[in-house]
Amino acid sequence: MTAILETKALTKRFGGLVAVNSLDLEVEQGEILGLIGPNGAGKSTVFALVSGFLPVTSGRVVFDGKDITNHAPFRIARAGIARAFQQSLTFTGMTVLDNVLVGFHKIHRAGLASSVVRSKRARGEERELEKKAIEILEFLGIAALRDEKPESLPHGHQKALGVAIALASEPKLLLLDEPATGMNPSESDMMISHIRQVRERGVTVVVVEHDMRVVRSVCDRLVCMNFGQKLCEGDPDYVTSHPEVCEAYLGKGASSAA
Repeated sequence: MTAILETKALTKRFGGLVAVNSLDLEVEQGEILGLIGPNGAGKSTVFALVSGFLPVTSGRVVFDGKDITNHAPFRIARAGIARAFQQSLTFTGMTVLDNVLVGFHKIHRAGLASSVVRSKRARGEERELEKKAIEILEFLGIAALRDEKPESLPHGHQKALGVAIALASEPKLLLLDEPATGMNPSESDMMISHIRQVRERGVTVVVVEHDMRVVRSVCDRLVCMNFGQKLCEGDPDYVTSHPEVCEAYLGKGASSAA
């Protein structure tokens, strides 16, 4: 398989603290990769470096064969990387549908001036984008909530909306930061289904998640980090039973990270 994303000796320092330490990581096109590790391991920092929200101290980020190190977030988004955050970043006061429409900014071709005067071209594009937004909401099972406000939605539906907004940018790679956090088992099962369906749409997925049931159920491969470094990688059974992984999660003498 071909790597769609690579980090090469990726390093991030905050003063004397090394949050990510010379990390080499490969994400294969079409896979669902889980990035796991205890709190403070550097997982979310990796996402921030890859998506351009934090500057890289040293090393490289290569996406789809191109060096995107320290590119601006909007350039990285246009290249094909979308990120759904741990805390759902939605626009309160706007409807669910309007939130997804905002996510289309990367591919919206009608200029600001034509949108203001509501030219024929702008109106036609708005109708087409609305159809696409509703299709995404239907795909995630929340189309019936299109006219609701995000702040009124249950937690699981808010998370699904965050994924919908990310999908609106038509990414090649989707970064999901703790998508199942705070969910009950029924909600997390629904998120597992959503992640699988996203991959079926041709989108590669990287998941940061603490819920081992979720990552074991949905991920093809796991990479475990600790203290900013890669601890081990492999299939979920191998990684979650690895002695060093168990120790990192549960302390010495632990027998399973699951």
